[in-house]
Amino acid sequence: SVRSTILFNPQGSYELQLVALIHPAVLHLIFMVAVTGALGRELRDGSIGPWLSGRSAGYATVAVCGKLLPYLCVFMTWGIAATAYIAGLRGWPIAGSPLLLFAGYAAMYLAYTGVAVMFVGLTLTMGTALSAAGLYAGASFAFAGAVFPVESASAFARVWSVLLPYSSFAKLLAEQLVMGSAAEQSFRQLLIMLIFLPIGLAVGLPRYLAAAQQPAVWGRR
Repeated sequence: SVRSTILFNPQGSYELQLVALIHPAVLHLIFMVAVTGALGRELRDGSIGPWLSGRSAGYATVAVCGKLLPYLCVFMTWGIAATAYIAGLRGWPIAGSPLLLFAGYAAMYLAYTGVAVMFVGLTLTMGTALSAAGLYAGASFAFAGAVFPVESASAFARVWSVLLPYSSFAKLLAEQLVMGSAAEQSFRQLLIMLIFLPIGLAVGLPRYLAAAQQPAVWGRR
């Protein structure tokens, strides 16, 4: 007779496999929509002019960061609460480092901040940016490779998985929550996620700041 055992999940618990993934999947989607809406609303309402017009690039950049910082703090709190629910209330122990797991949440949110700024900067339209954000973040759970494997998927699915920060977070989550991997094993996932922030800012932030001087792009829905 043969007895098979699932590595790191011998109980075969769908709660451990799915609930731990669903929490950050929902949180990062709401986070990206919230950040995109916060920036896009300034364009839609025309308030970006009084807010940033005539300011230096340094001041305007700090102002944008200050606007987005509360969102990062609030959603980090939700990430910690989700982890506390899994590990504390439900009793699934964290096999690795809790600090590294929370660093993963922070890196994921920063990555999606960069992508949100890029979408708003490229479109300069709140509605279009929100649509792009919903499509981009909403597809993360299916293409992360955590539930549906992407190794044998089409080339498009594999490339799309690489372009999603949540894919790296899902790997880090498995390594630190379930597998108890060494910290250096998960540093790579942190670095991958953090790459999205400077790229997104470099593409989208200059256009967003320049829009403060362009009343013609204000008021778009």
